[in-house]
Amino acid sequence: MCGFYSFLSISRELNPDITIPFISISTKHEGISPKDADQLIIAPLEKEFRSIEGVKEITSTSFQGKTSTLIEFESNISIDDAIIDVREQSKNAETELPHDTEQPIIKEINLALFPIILINLTGDIHPSRLYRYADDLKKQIESIPGILTANIRGKRDHVTEIIIDPDLMNSYNLSHQELLNTFGNNNRLIASGVLDNGTGRFPINVPGLFTNPQQIYDLPLRTNGDKLIRVKDVAVGHTTFKDPRNITRFNGRSTVTLEVSKRIGANLISTLDEIKSVTSITTHSWPKNLQVRFANDQSKPIQSSLSDLQNNVIISTLLVMIVILCTLGIRSALLVGAAIPCSFLMAILCLNMMDYTLNMVVLFSLILAVGMLVDGAIVVTEYADRRISEGAPRRLAFSEAAKRMAWPIIASTATTLAVFTPLIFWPGMMGEFMKYLPITLFATLTASLFIALIAIPVLGSLFSTHKAPQIQVAVKIEQLDNSELLSTEGLSGSYLRALHYAIHHPRRLILAIFSSLVIIILSYREFGHGVEFFPKVEPQHAIIYLRARDDLSIHERDDIIRLAEQKLSTAKGLLSVYSKAVTATPPSAPQDTIGVIQLEFKNWQQRLPANLILADIRESLSSIAGLKFEIQAQKAGPSGGRP
Repeated sequence: MCGFYSFLSISRELNPDITIPFISISTKHEGISPKDADQLIIAPLEKEFRSIEGVKEITSTSFQGKTSTLIEFESNISIDDAIIDVREQSKNAETELPHDTEQPIIKEINLALFPIILINLTGDIHPSRLYRYADDLKKQIESIPGILTANIRGKRDHVTEIIIDPDLMNSYNLSHQELLNTFGNNNRLIASGVLDNGTGRFPINVPGLFTNPQQIYDLPLRTNGDKLIRVKDVAVGHTTFKDPRNITRFNGRSTVTLEVSKRIGANLISTLDEIKSVTSITTHSWPKNLQVRFANDQSKPIQSSLSDLQNNVIISTLLVMIVILCTLGIRSALLVGAAIPCSFLMAILCLNMMDYTLNMVVLFSLILAVGMLVDGAIVVTEYADRRISEGAPRRLAFSEAAKRMAWPIIASTATTLAVFTPLIFWPGMMGEFMKYLPITLFATLTASLFIALIAIPVLGSLFSTHKAPQIQVAVKIEQLDNSELLSTEGLSGSYLRALHYAIHHPRRLILAIFSSLVIIILSYREFGHGVEFFPKVEPQHAIIYLRARDDLSIHERDDIIRLAEQKLSTAKGLLSVYSKAVTATPPSAPQDTIGVIQLEFKNWQQRLPANLILADIRESLSSIAGLKFEIQAQKAGPSGGRP
């Protein structure tokens, strides 16, 4: 029951959650040039970061107004300890950074933190209302226990714009610096403490932050005689939006997008179900012309893949039971067949207790273990059947089988586990990704050992009524002459003739084995198609990085991306197109990236192969003058590390 409950409750994911040994550090400094940022910000930070133990490589990039640093650590370094070290060294470097530089933002990179779904809000309503709805939905989604963040893309922040009249400033003999100092000195959070007069203790709250534009307009600047000069006397203001840093669209329509990321270890499928439920409840009272569309839903491919793998596990189990049924009989087939689900459930219980997920590697490991975990059960039931056929009581027969076959079964299981033991110590990201294979096999085969030596004898002694006569076959090849060998028909005859020839011509047999080995190696070297770690799979997603000159405004970049979207409108097999124009190159994108387009394909059974679709897209985008692009299709396995 515990194993069955674990199977229902264990977290399910397509790929294992692995820790990527990378930490990103980003800083902001409004108006600083890339060259100055390299000298004044990146250089002091890198100087401190190089002293951290386990640092493998540091990559830094400077942009207009910001910098980005990526630190790669050795795979044996604890990422939690590395983050602490990076924070400490970052604080040491703050004294050397420019005064107006914001505090560095330090983040761990993890595959589980990437968006699991995109929620797109589109409609012909005022942007301020659209942003308010997006904020409401963000709060509701982030209240779900399994959600880490729901970042809003395509939203522009509110800002109060003050337009100064230079003639009025000169008439009052005011400088721009005085005006800026007035804003800075009055828009501050003031911690006033408490007032204790001996008879009571009261907290003091001094409002210091601007809460509405009128407070800015009424700020006093100086006195001119008996007249008080305020901001509204030399400037006018109005509420507007900040200049956009990114512009997003979904299927060609302007959108505000929520990129939702889950917490590490959270059940992806159930978390996505909660997201959709919360979204449905929250948006029920929204205007009808405001549409909510989901994209890049990770639960669909995961459910499909996990369902296929689970079906393969069931089919493999049935095939093994059919083979046992044909060779050992129905009673033995039932006893041996019981070992398969019991071993699986015990293994899943162990994985759940270790906080591991049920993923692609685990299910492949279970398929691999199906044929191996029944070996011990077959040996025990066969020995017990032989003793029963000799007249022994069934309880005595199964008791002797468990005792006499214990060490051979333990030795057989141990040798199998020894083969997979080195995989546990596989270093790097690939080792983190593939460690589920040996751990699952260890849990499954250890469980099968328990089933074969304890559960099967108990069940057999209780329910077995088998008393088939013993059949003994002894064949001595030396006593068979050539005529007898030739007269034997079928598979047995072929085997006997081949065995007779091999025993009498051992040198020829050894020579034939080595010759075959050499021929196979030479043939593979001549006709083989090379080696790849993960096979190419039909992707569900693809991403296009659009590159152009770096001096384009955000609106010029958006115009180019609109043109690219028009070219994509003729492509067949696409389910959705999500585009984003950016002012700064994303961390994982190539240099001079002006925008990113994410493609979601239809089900592979309803479209052409993705390589043909992407070939048409490459041809279409190549006709846009001055545009360079890179297309990356979804790949199997981890996104980094060496094969």
